[in-house]
Amino acid sequence: MDLVSSFSVTKKHVHQSSVSNWLVGGWHLFKTAPVKLTVVMLSLFVIEGVIQIIPGPTGMLLSKWVASSIVIALWPLMDNLAKSGKFHLSALKKYSGWRKAAMLAVILASPFLLQVFTAFLLMGQPGLDLILFAEAQIVPPIFVSLVLISAIPLVMLLQFSPAKLLIDKQSVFQSLVQSVRMVIKAWRPMMVLALVNVLLIGLAPYTFALSFIFFGPWLCCVNYQAYRALTAQEAK
Repeated sequence: MDLVSSFSVTKKHVHQSSVSNWLVGGWHLFKTAPVKLTVVMLSLFVIEGVIQIIPGPTGMLLSKWVASSIVIALWPLMDNLAKSGKFHLSALKKYSGWRKAAMLAVILASPFLLQVFTAFLLMGQPGLDLILFAEAQIVPPIFVSLVLISAIPLVMLLQFSPAKLLIDKQSVFQSLVQSVRMVIKAWRPMMVLALVNVLLIGLAPYTFALSFIFFGPWLCCVNYQAYRALTAQEAK
């Protein structure tokens, strides 16, 4: 085996082991507080649904901002869980930057615009009525799946920004830039995580969202482990 081939095999092995470590590490983190993490995920769906009672598109847009805010708050909770083994909402007091987090939540809600565009592209006006005004429509589940997963590429690029903002204490702009840079730099293992997201979110219309409610908390823990691993690599 020549030097180039050896390097390629080694690099591939590193990427595979990275993903495996993230998945296993995420499972171990999830097991430390499975009920509380699942309750948070379920609460996110409930709160988002309640806000969407407000007539659209105001209710829908507001619900996406609130959902993004909850996701941002989940990062320091997971960080505290990983470091202390305890999941307490009071741990949020240890972290600063919450005013900036409100601004970041607006940006993290922007992938919803991709879903709006995809809904219009696939279904026309009925798609907009469904996604913006929550008006009941007879829509094939596959269309709903395509609309939901259309936001995943942008979500993946921005997903580390809450950690960079609240844990690493960076500015909103820096946290966004660093998140994108981390994902692009580790694009191979991140592609695997993206495919896992596609699978769980794509199945949501067929499982009444249970696939994401039950596996979503574990996936959040996997994302946190990916953040820690990639941050440690950068520090070397």
